[in-house]
Amino acid sequence: MGIRMTGLSSGLDTESIVSELMKAKSMKKTKIEHKKTKLEWTEEKWKDLNTKLYALYTDKVSNMRLTAAYNTKKVSVSDSSVVGVSAKSNATNGSYSLQINSIATANSVTTAKLQLADGVEGSKVTSKTKISELMNGEDLVGKEISIAYKGKSVSLGVDENTTVGDYVNRLKAVGISASFDESQQRMFIMSGTSGEDSNFTINVVSGLEDGARMDLRYAVADYDALTVEEKDTIDALIYNVKNSEQGSEKYKKSVEELKAMASASGRSTNEEIDNLVNAYRESTKITDDSYKLAALGMTSIVDGEAVGTTPAGMAVIKGTDSEIVLNGATLKGSDTTMNVNGLTIDLKGRTNGSTVSFSVSNDVDAVYDSIKSFITEYNSILDEMNKLYHAKSARGYDPLTDEEKEAMTENQIELWEGKIKDSLLRSDTTLGGIIEAMKGAMMSSVEIDGKKYSLSSLGIMTSSDYTEYGKLHIYGDKEDSTYADKTDKLRALLESDPDFVTKIMTGVTGKLHEEMQKKMSKTSLSSALTFYNDKQFEKQKTDYDKSIAQWDKRLKEIEDKYYKQFTAMEKAMAQMQSSQSSLASMLGN
Repeated sequence: MGIRMTGLSSGLDTESIVSELMKAKSMKKTKIEHKKTKLEWTEEKWKDLNTKLYALYTDKVSNMRLTAAYNTKKVSVSDSSVVGVSAKSNATNGSYSLQINSIATANSVTTAKLQLADGVEGSKVTSKTKISELMNGEDLVGKEISIAYKGKSVSLGVDENTTVGDYVNRLKAVGISASFDESQQRMFIMSGTSGEDSNFTINVVSGLEDGARMDLRYAVADYDALTVEEKDTIDALIYNVKNSEQGSEKYKKSVEELKAMASASGRSTNEEIDNLVNAYRESTKITDDSYKLAALGMTSIVDGEAVGTTPAGMAVIKGTDSEIVLNGATLKGSDTTMNVNGLTIDLKGRTNGSTVSFSVSNDVDAVYDSIKSFITEYNSILDEMNKLYHAKSARGYDPLTDEEKEAMTENQIELWEGKIKDSLLRSDTTLGGIIEAMKGAMMSSVEIDGKKYSLSSLGIMTSSDYTEYGKLHIYGDKEDSTYADKTDKLRALLESDPDFVTKIMTGVTGKLHEEMQKKMSKTSLSSALTFYNDKQFEKQKTDYDKSIAQWDKRLKEIEDKYYKQFTAMEKAMAQMQSSQSSLASMLGN
């Protein structure tokens, strides 16, 4: 930009003159900016409307087109203190008799109180206390504790530095819930699930078994060089060999995996592994050292049951299944809740030989409320679309410039812009198409046994008030002030012929779902799952931005031109004034 001479010679307010000249030249750019602002506001309107339409489509419409939405069941139980029952849509209506013989339990062990050995400092055991410092703890030093649960097996080699916390952590490693409560000085050990398959095993490995297992470990791999995870994998296979029935699939698979590992490491042949497996199984028959677990407040646990002498204060609950007799059939399950043919039966207590009865029937109120909720939400979005489509014109209203806003209050600005925003989708063809498609689907008919029926057959009608533009009403709905006095045909049909209601509702909402899906189809102007032409909006905004940039450049050139002209004028006037001064000086003035 060259040097600008602004009124030095002429005395003119060049800045103001150029500014006024530029305002006139900027009118076309301003109009483009207004169009872009309106486009952005329109896009915001569509985004908000699209969110609501898509929510209606994915929630209410998608659900109401499915038969399951109309098969809601209710259950009446004679004694809810011992059992709770709920029914899914596929549950059979009718009366049921139930006896509860047992309720599933989890395998749990509460140890006796742990005690420090004589001469050990401190008054309480903590997780950091060494097992060797416990009463009779020296009996476990040099021993190995085997822990098995749900097919997983780990072991803990106890040395002088092994702590109570180490033992708890190994229990957790196989999925057992375990903790040491310092306030109670006891360990609480529980399986992660209930039922017969929740039982775990914790015992001290005998010297013979330990030796045979060590032979098998080192025949498979260089055991000492393995990671903890790798050791656990081998020990789990060896545990399977010990506890699985010989010849079973689990047994054979475990032996094959051990052989594969031995072959890969080159440490043993298949025949040697077979011999070592047999020797190991024989060694496990020797009496274990279960009494040595007394240092940890317990005895051995084998398949959920205590073995040997139980320390005073130790408590054991074996994992058991639930057992019920439903309509004469004895059924078992591993949880306190049993799922049977669409029924969810929550067991709370035993019936002790007596019988509890319950009945399953269609829940008319729930289905009625579901249909009503759908109609309400449909009406709400239809009402919003109608207001946008039939809005009053805002002809003559344009977005405000910054200067115009400065002269107005915030309330005036909000009212001005609100009038424009409310009219942006007035008579919009895309919006009109969506409205007609949705109304058309809701007014469509469904053929049943050769006859055609519609929502009106269920007492779901449009109003005689044309200003509602097709909103629906459920005749007899007590919350509908206009039609509450009409006969509630929908409720009566739900009670007498629910299948008829289901066929009409699923047929109509299925068509609505289809029409809305078509409106969301991907096109060259719109993305998938979008009701409006979002791609077209982006292109238009880009075009406006380009036009505004071009006008900025052009207006800058025009402004520079004006200043050049005024500068030339100022220079000419300065020269003329200089010449006049010289002439006056020569004439002696």
